[in-house]
Amino acid sequence: MKKFSEIVEILKENKLLVEASDINLEIEDINYDSRNVVKNTLFFCKGIHFDVKYLEDAINRGANSYISKEKYDCDVPYIIVKDIRKAMYIVARFFFDYPDKKLNLIGVTATKGKTTTVTLIKESLDLYAKDHGEKPAGIISTTYTFDGVNEYESHLSTPEAIELNRNLYNAYNSGLKYIVIEVSSQSLKYDRVAGINFDIAGIVTIGRDHIAPNEHPTVEDYVDSKLKLADIANKILYCRDTDHLDRIENKLKDMNSVSFAAEHPADYNITNLRFEDGLTKFTFDENDFELNMIGKFNSVNAACALLVLKHFGIDYKYAKEVFRNIVIPGRSNLLISEDGKKTIFVDYAHNELSFTKNFEMLKEKFPDYKIVTLFSARGSKAFNRRKESAVVVSNNSDYIYLIPIEPNYEELRDIYDSLIKNFTWDIPYEEFETRVDGLEKAFRTFGEKTILFIAGKGDERYQSVKGEYIEIESDLQAATRLINDYNKNNPKE
Repeated sequence: MKKFSEIVEILKENKLLVEASDINLEIEDINYDSRNVVKNTLFFCKGIHFDVKYLEDAINRGANSYISKEKYDCDVPYIIVKDIRKAMYIVARFFFDYPDKKLNLIGVTATKGKTTTVTLIKESLDLYAKDHGEKPAGIISTTYTFDGVNEYESHLSTPEAIELNRNLYNAYNSGLKYIVIEVSSQSLKYDRVAGINFDIAGIVTIGRDHIAPNEHPTVEDYVDSKLKLADIANKILYCRDTDHLDRIENKLKDMNSVSFAAEHPADYNITNLRFEDGLTKFTFDENDFELNMIGKFNSVNAACALLVLKHFGIDYKYAKEVFRNIVIPGRSNLLISEDGKKTIFVDYAHNELSFTKNFEMLKEKFPDYKIVTLFSARGSKAFNRRKESAVVVSNNSDYIYLIPIEPNYEELRDIYDSLIKNFTWDIPYEEFETRVDGLEKAFRTFGEKTILFIAGKGDERYQSVKGEYIEIESDLQAATRLINDYNKNNPKE
């Protein structure tokens, strides 16, 4: 709980205050979502699509004041600021007593590999914690959030500043020692993580993504946003097997940084890399590892996780056990029927880099297989992905099934048309209204020596349509069901 006057004063100190009501109130919570407002909340009016009806709804639910860039005709105390996003992270950190200073914070950013890397880190930390009688690590990722109090499926890679600081506050008060966070380019650009100080952070890969007027207008803006992570971390790990390496190393030249790589010389190199017995095997930092995931790119994610453990003085034996048995739902999941006639590969791939890496891996491991790709594009965002993904997918596939990802406010017809026009050859394709319909049709149609590559959602169990989250059967759930049913009806002789 904080006082209204204290919040006014801290905004004044940070030169953000324009004017405020001369009154003293007890502020018991802060929020920007009117649906989650409780009694005595300071409500943040944010967003380019903000409507005064949200403020009115918040007041009806118990908000006793608001903070905004403009004054509204509402009979409650107010704070007017120059920049609502900066005000949000400054107030959030103050309100929750600067929780980032009380935890071991680990951040990871990448164009491909954030979720895999943070999961490998968390699972290894959890095994270490169990062995030492400590609480498990917290995690904030694209798919999953655990902060010691709450555990839920995520909708954003990195939440807004209020939610993020609430998560950190919960983690500290629950006795958690470590928390690992996916840090998106959007969160860095729009100050969701501003003010936070990471003990260590990893830059795994930087490619090209989220290029759109309402996200990153240029590749330069995207890369610069990613590299802001270096400004809020005490130590940076970075992979040298990446695009934009010169810009990355120029940014890091006077910083505490450590490099790793599988292909280029680095402070730590992955060597003896091979795929055997269904495992990716490699040597790193004079230790041998076996990773239950396929693809060279996953060995790079693992290397980043290992250097995080090394930073905290944690024995690699915990990572070895985790790596050997890890299954990350929706990330590089390969399902093969018992008779070997049906093969499904499920991955979250949704941009040029992730598609390229996955196709390279599939063609290396299954050189004589046809590839049927099931994919689409998210509605109303990341428009650069459409042409880039359509080109890579059509160049590397034998057949395409177009299935919806996140239509949101855009018509499915328009999304599909924007992809089809960029196919590089007259590739056969079909269109579907639901993801599961496409996968079931592909599963019935294609058999031996064919991989069904279903891309875009992994194990996400919701879909955004017209601003609403609708529950769906995830790609991994559907693929597992189809393989299991097939095995029952086609027992191996």
